[in-house]
Amino acid sequence: MVSNSDVIAYIAKKDEHEELIPRTKVKEYGNTDLQPVFFDDELGKRLFYSWVCRALELGVKRISKSYLLGGCSWTLNEIRLDIYTFNDSIDDRFIKNLLEETTRLLSQQLRVEKVGKNDLLQILKEKSEVLIYEVVKDNDSREFMIVKDDGNVSVCLDTCVEQSYNEAVLEYVNQSMVHWRGDEKSFLLTRLHIRAFPSKKAKNSQAELEREYSLRDHVILGRELDLFLTDPSVGAGLILWAPNGAIVRKLMEEFEYKLHLRHGYQPVVTPHLATSELFETSGHLSYYRENMYVFDHDGKTHVVKPMNCPFHILIFKRKKWSYKELPVRYFEFGTVYRYERAGTLHGLTRVRGLTQDDSHIFLRPDQIQEEIGRLLDLLRLMYSSYGINNYSFKLSLRDPNNQSKYIGSAELWEKAEKALEEALINHGIPFKKEYGEAAFYGPKIDIYLKDSLGREWQCGTIQLDFNLPERFNITYVDQDNKEKRVVIIHRAQIGSIERFLGILLEYYAGRLPLWLAPVQVALLPVDEHSEEQRSYALRMRDELINNGIRAEAMMEGRLQARVREARKIRIPLIVVIGEKELRTEEFEAQWIKYGVDEKGRYKPVEEKITVRGIRGLVEWIKEEVGRETHGIIK
Repeated sequence: MVSNSDVIAYIAKKDEHEELIPRTKVKEYGNTDLQPVFFDDELGKRLFYSWVCRALELGVKRISKSYLLGGCSWTLNEIRLDIYTFNDSIDDRFIKNLLEETTRLLSQQLRVEKVGKNDLLQILKEKSEVLIYEVVKDNDSREFMIVKDDGNVSVCLDTCVEQSYNEAVLEYVNQSMVHWRGDEKSFLLTRLHIRAFPSKKAKNSQAELEREYSLRDHVILGRELDLFLTDPSVGAGLILWAPNGAIVRKLMEEFEYKLHLRHGYQPVVTPHLATSELFETSGHLSYYRENMYVFDHDGKTHVVKPMNCPFHILIFKRKKWSYKELPVRYFEFGTVYRYERAGTLHGLTRVRGLTQDDSHIFLRPDQIQEEIGRLLDLLRLMYSSYGINNYSFKLSLRDPNNQSKYIGSAELWEKAEKALEEALINHGIPFKKEYGEAAFYGPKIDIYLKDSLGREWQCGTIQLDFNLPERFNITYVDQDNKEKRVVIIHRAQIGSIERFLGILLEYYAGRLPLWLAPVQVALLPVDEHSEEQRSYALRMRDELINNGIRAEAMMEGRLQARVREARKIRIPLIVVIGEKELRTEEFEAQWIKYGVDEKGRYKPVEEKITVRGIRGLVEWIKEEVGRETHGIIK
């Protein structure tokens, strides 16, 4: 979407590194190539909201020294300030004073200071900020950024860039009560929900964006298109798929299944639970127990499957492997269950039961670069079939200043990181390096897609793993008949079906590509009372269905009302059947596709296609579906 909002900061590029520059210090950088960061960018919001959080926390301390700060977070739409008030109620006067103080602080030239962890803990102890003290104590960082005012301090746990705003707009939304750190057994904090904008212009621009967000909200679309639902009797975060949603899900599975078979993957199927012994070996029980569903039965502890990798490893270990037989690629639509706090659940994008397009590749270290190249080719093919071409890559590497926390030799890490980087370079793929973001067991590539509104969505992952091969003692026999350690690549191209479909619905405002639409063709008799037209529409529907095309005859009500309904539920092809069509058997179908205007707002694109007879329509649809899916689905 074309940005017309305030500049929050600038990015200065130097060699491979990027530096965030406060907009107040731009002149100091002369002719350096600077890239503006706008408020309606995801990074811009993060930087702005982080700075407003500092001002809000300092504003609280100006009004009441006795209140304890409990942290400040944000979503795309609001800031959430947590305060412990010792059972005081937050009234309108406090809110008014807080917004005024915060606005004043935002207009000042507050400064960011860096401070070591031990020094910061001492400062917080002296100021009796016991809650923030606990947060900092549990954080792995050695250095923190803080902002001071009038003897008070606000700690920034995210990227902090100095800012100043004379026209900032703050709005109080409401307040709620939350448990400290989400622990239902802990004490309650007052959470203030606040909206903030760098200017009135930015507020108006954001209002326009939010109207577009509401049109694309996958939860609303899921209800309107009758795709999915949840029910309290089943449980939060557990999806019930209605017929339309089940069709889309099955199409995604069928497409990926055929695609993977063509690219050398072998299908596997694994159970939905196992004894705790498996996850003790993998280490998941120690690290992730709070996110796992654990129960006792028949004197044994069992776990509902939280991830597929240990199962795939056991399948690989069923036999000995020669170096000549590698790589071995397993693929499964594996449903896993992970506990997420109720407050974090949302539609399809944050659930407790999810189905991953999960693959585990077992290979030699010298095969990493070539295999990553194959994965990138597969990913491009798959994403283009979904009509997605605007995506970016992030390469997560070790923290060069703290290499002791990573498993595996430095030599293996260096080779693996180089292999990932060279594979991306060889494919001409732009990427961003993220130092310190690698998992302790290996580097990874994350894939982010960007929609027409500039929103980024994290989807697929390609993750190297040096840990599980050690834990499960996975080996192959080399050319000297010696056992060598296997490397594993964990790989999910779309992440999970649930999350990816939620993203697709928002990306396309519900108007999915033809091959993925739950109903592809709407057949509408001009005269709802004409038996001849109704009969022909039903015969046409049956013949389309017999040819694998999803069609629906919409018979009842006025024609214009039926056309509106077909458009509303995003059916891509609308065929009207009248006297002329019956006489000539030539049909003019309205093909409605996803499109956007110059501001990135949803605006469908319409095209008329003319076909001869039912057979002609069948052939046109099959040809178009084949084109969209690169011949995988016909």
